Amino acid sequence: MLEIKNLSVKYDDVEVLHGVSLEVGDKEVVALIGPNGAGKTTLLRSVSGLVKASCGETFFMGRNLNLVSSDEIVRQGISHVPEGRRVFYNMSVMENLLLGGYVRDKKERKQTLEYVFEMFPRLAERKQQRGGTLSGGEQSMLVVGRALMNRPKLLLMDEPCLGLAPIIVNMFAESINKMARQGLTILLVEQNARFALSTATRGYVLTNGKIVAQGETEELMGKEEEIRKAYLGA
Repeated sequence: MLEIKNLSVKYDDVEVLHGVSLEVGDKEVVALIGPNGAGKTTLLRSVSGLVKASCGETFFMGRNLNLVSSDEIVRQGISHVPEGRRVFYNMSVMENLLLGGYVRDKKERKQTLEYVFEMFPRLAERKQQRGGTLSGGEQSMLVVGRALMNRPKLLLMDEPCLGLAPIIVNMFAESINKMARQGLTILLVEQNARFALSTATRGYVLTNGKIVAQGETEELMGKEEEIRKAYLGA
């Protein structure tokens, strides 16, 4: 479904990604792990069209995304859950969610809203509450729910569990597993390697803008020393 070939990205004259290649198959959950500053967020922003590649190509369902605007990428079926729980603080939960489905028609939004409330019942309970008054865990549910309102084929998740209590992290793991069982393709970016690898089927390790390890999650879990060195920059 998603194929990234030899991707390089620069901010001004500083190259952040150096020839990165990875693939995400249809209905697959793939983890991209690595230390802070490795380039994980930049990779997702590149797929979403928010930053332009200086080299390489990204294909989604066979279409070259380098030639597509960020707005059209959303319409093609890619939703991006950004790092940092970026809710619209002064808007209600319902208003936040409906904004996520702005490219879908009224009937689709209604159907998807029911799905989101089933996935995250807490949002249904808080639907008239302002986004800025929610707890950290509830805000994370809201940004994921907002992304789901686009009825995506591919969901990009950038550290959805950052700073959350273990009980909420476990809830998100269950939600991701449920979405995967229902056929959603997910690229999950995380610093929390244990959480990411226990949730995904395959994984990549990114450090200093380069892929340094990849494979089935069980295989990567057996490469603790290699992954530890990647996180420590050794």
